[in-house]
Amino acid sequence: MAEMEFNLLPAEPALQAEPAPLTPFPEAIIERAGDGVIGRKTAWVLSVLFGLMICAPGVYQYYYDTRILGRSEFNDLVERAPTAESLHKFDTDLADQSRFDRWVRHSYWKLQTGIGRAPVSTTVGFDGFLFPQFEMRIYNSYDLSAQESSPASNLLPALMDYDSQLRKRGIHLVILPIPVKACIYPEKLAIDYRAEDGPAFPPGYLDWLGRVRRAGIDVIEVTQLLWGQKNTAADPVFLPADVHWSYRGRSIVCDAVADCLRPFLAGVPSMNFSTEPFTVDEEGDMAHWISFGWGATQFPRVHYQCQRVVRNGAVYVAGDEAPVLILGDSFAEIGNADGYGLANELMLRLHVPVQALAVKGDPLYLPRKMLLDHPGALTNKKIVIWEFSQRFLWEQWNKMPLPGKVN
Repeated sequence: MAEMEFNLLPAEPALQAEPAPLTPFPEAIIERAGDGVIGRKTAWVLSVLFGLMICAPGVYQYYYDTRILGRSEFNDLVERAPTAESLHKFDTDLADQSRFDRWVRHSYWKLQTGIGRAPVSTTVGFDGFLFPQFEMRIYNSYDLSAQESSPASNLLPALMDYDSQLRKRGIHLVILPIPVKACIYPEKLAIDYRAEDGPAFPPGYLDWLGRVRRAGIDVIEVTQLLWGQKNTAADPVFLPADVHWSYRGRSIVCDAVADCLRPFLAGVPSMNFSTEPFTVDEEGDMAHWISFGWGATQFPRVHYQCQRVVRNGAVYVAGDEAPVLILGDSFAEIGNADGYGLANELMLRLHVPVQALAVKGDPLYLPRKMLLDHPGALTNKKIVIWEFSQRFLWEQWNKMPLPGKVN
């Protein structure tokens, strides 16, 4: 057999194509990619700003809780073993009491509703509340308890003179000041207002109140009553987009007024009044101001169900036969002609007719002038209620005579 030869040398590798040399990216691509690169200083600045955005709300809330409220909500997490209920309460309280959250929501609400351009007569508060600036000016005005040279010096003499004239007729005068909305809802204006501070009374109001009572004039003061009741139900006691109280607020006041007046009506024959359901649906006056009369759809309308007083199938508006007379402003004028006003609410509680001489915007001069022009209104009266918004205490009060007796 022929010998076979083996070639043990490695076979030559197959020829391969040489790799193409690396080529740089086009210069234009490098330039465009560089547009997204930031410098180290810029990165630090952005990081600090982002950190402030994250930390500032918590730092401010801690400062507010410890310095203003005197305690921190976070104490609730460490003072006792947490439970599902306590954690839920902590989360809810933290959300409700967040000052930063209220500021953000308030700013967004203003932007959304276009209230950034509100007329000068209106101040935008929190949670959809609007405040008239003509009411808020009294907080920056003179003190009602100032010396005799103050503009407030004519208040008490005018009241005492009118009270004296009515007493000579056997008529009892009762003063009914209605607090301004800022007095009952200051937290809707001042983000850091503390509930434990109570109502935001205007300067010198409580001192003036004491002077009036020491002069022997009855005053039905309802501020503390409305303050104590404002958070006991979902409906507020003042309308958010209106100057006036809500139906609930008026009902609370009417209950208190009726309780005070009943002893003075002893012996007056009682009457039963019929009622029928009535729906009130209208635009709030401040919402109307903001929309310049074109309608402010972003604000809820004043809408509620009530009862209006009727007699013989028609709306009953008491006249001179009534033993009670209200002299007042728009708080007494609203709804009076339609049977659901302040006078009508008092009728249902006192079971006697209640007459009202009230006008919008002027409880000081015009109602007394109307009484001068209609002297018969005092013929059967036992009580005169002089109702006025608190802000009118910073107006000019003058003495005015009663009309002559009608024979």
